Amino acid sequence: MSSSETVLEPGPGLEPKSMMADAERERPPAQLADWSGPGAMLWRLGDDLLEATFNCGFHLTLDLVREVSAAASALCPEGTLRVLIDISGLTAVDRNAVAALAAFARPARIALFGGGPADEVLARFVIGALPPDSSLRFFPHRTEALYFLAADA
Repeated sequence: MSSSETVLEPGPGLEPKSMMADAERERPPAQLADWSGPGAMLWRLGDDLLEATFNCGFHLTLDLVREVSAAASALCPEGTLRVLIDISGLTAVDRNAVAALAAFARPARIALFGGGPADEVLARFVIGALPPDSSLRFFPHRTEALYFLAADA
């Protein structure tokens, strides 16, 4: 069973941590984003937890990954960064953008989520280009992605 098919339920080892209480509420409105760039927004949901979204129909490029990575490090400067990424707005991802994700110098756990078949295909492309020990996973639902991020919090 692939990680995209795994349904994570609360239980031993997956009890929601304090970050889950903050993160499970709805994403704040766009005007309250902690960082906004060309085609992307970041929200700080907890001490080391961020959520990133992209404009509908957006193409993820190397430059944008660098901008978002720098903003993420500024918003959460210490510890293992946990990033929840809504990929449902993306239509394409540059190969160089994937390489930048793989080269992110800081310890990070990343959960991609999106509900459509195209989102899963896009996520498989990204995950397939990363090293096998990468802590990046895809989930069809936001809640499953949050449980993944909370597992070792």
